[in-house]
Amino acid sequence: MKIGELRDTIKTHNKKELEYLVAELYKLVPNHKIQDYGVDTWIQKPITKNKSKPKKTIKARSIIDIAIEVATFEDNAKNQNYLFPNDQIPKKERPKWRYIVKRLYKEILVGVEKGDNKLVSAIELTKLYKLLTYACGWQIFSTYDPFESVGISQIDFFEQITKLNRESLEINDFIETSVDLIVNNPLNRYTLYSNLINVFFEYQNTTYNYELIIEYINELRPKIINEVEEKKSWSFSTDEGMSYVKKEKLNNLTYISFTARMQLFDYDNAINYFYDNYLEPDKEVILYILIDLLFNYNLPKIILRELNKNSHLPLRDNLKNLQNHISKADKLPNRFP
Repeated sequence: MKIGELRDTIKTHNKKELEYLVAELYKLVPNHKIQDYGVDTWIQKPITKNKSKPKKTIKARSIIDIAIEVATFEDNAKNQNYLFPNDQIPKKERPKWRYIVKRLYKEILVGVEKGDNKLVSAIELTKLYKLLTYACGWQIFSTYDPFESVGISQIDFFEQITKLNRESLEINDFIETSVDLIVNNPLNRYTLYSNLINVFFEYQNTTYNYELIIEYINELRPKIINEVEEKKSWSFSTDEGMSYVKKEKLNNLTYISFTARMQLFDYDNAINYFYDNYLEPDKEVILYILIDLLFNYNLPKIILRELNKNSHLPLRDNLKNLQNHISKADKLPNRFP
């Protein structure tokens, strides 16, 4: 029924019928919707067509109350209670997990604006973020992409946590926490690790910070290399003798340290570090990835130098084209070929 038809139908009812109808409709509205939209206020002070409709407001709860709900939600999700039949979550409520996440996400951010502790808020957001990244690799919800289902991109979610952590943690703790979030959590299908690394570096702006990042990666890298793994044929790289997960993690650490060195304008050191630490048996592939990274810094002479130095490799056509373009124009093309 359209709104116009609804209005016409209502006009045919008497007062007693309308009183009963409003009461029954009120029972159908979920409690959180009554609070979010201020339905009680509408009933107490009816809105005429000349007055604007009240905007939806999120009633602020304390971060402690939110944390309790986050813990309950996390427990149910990890036990797959939103996926399979169980006596904790009714069947009709299981698909609503995405609305719970979005509501908690918004409540936490509203609480921060109203003065809630930023560190505690970041911790609760991180729990939700890690749960969604976990769901990218393991099925705990009935969805292919949990971030898409919630309606919040992984990059935006990560940035909100990064912002709160930067404002509430000491710099060493901030670096350690951010690197952990980047390298130890899966991605959804629309996100690259480089997207998260770029967000992380948006919150770094001093030489001291970049040096701390390099120092931390130097300490962390050997620890990860020496981690003992359970050997599974499907998860191991035949070239490096380690799991694909560990290889990816180490390459992301290389990317982070490389970026910090580039921010210090120590270009040669950054390039040599990348060659020495990026794990990939095909040298041409390493060169391609490096040139792609260098392209973002607008360094045509250095890119040409690296291409010429590695001309003995079987370069793919777009690298050859880039090499020829720089040689003739002495500048980079508008975009990476």
